Amino acid sequence: MNQVNIFAVITATFFSFFLGFIWYSILFNKQFFKYMEVKSTGEKPSKEVMIKSFSTFLFFALFTSYVFGVGLDLYRKSQTEPHWCQSLTYSFIIWLGFFLPFHTGKVTWEMKKWGVVVLNGSYELVRALGMGLIFWFWP
Repeated sequence: MNQVNIFAVITATFFSFFLGFIWYSILFNKQFFKYMEVKSTGEKPSKEVMIKSFSTFLFFALFTSYVFGVGLDLYRKSQTEPHWCQSLTYSFIIWLGFFLPFHTGKVTWEMKKWGVVVLNGSYELVRALGMGLIFWFWP
């Protein structure tokens, strides 16, 4: 079994969390609501809903970070001359093969707008590249 640095997993998890906060709350808040076709009522969700949402996200971000770290470790071990740029290549390939098709499915099957794919897909790309660098430099 591959050894993945638990501190790198936790760091990647919180990186995902804070990137998502910045991405969807600060940088692209208006675009997010526009593309998702949701009208902001100004009301905040209840404390229970917020705890459930954050807990669920953190659990799956932790799981995703761990799996990403294992995959990058296997990829690194397969290289004859590992270089940090390979973490970006690995991250891009994972994004292209797994994350992007998932988001394009939202247009195909959920009838969302292409803006959703651009917004969510670009978040996932930055997230994957960041996690790749975290795991590369903190093996």
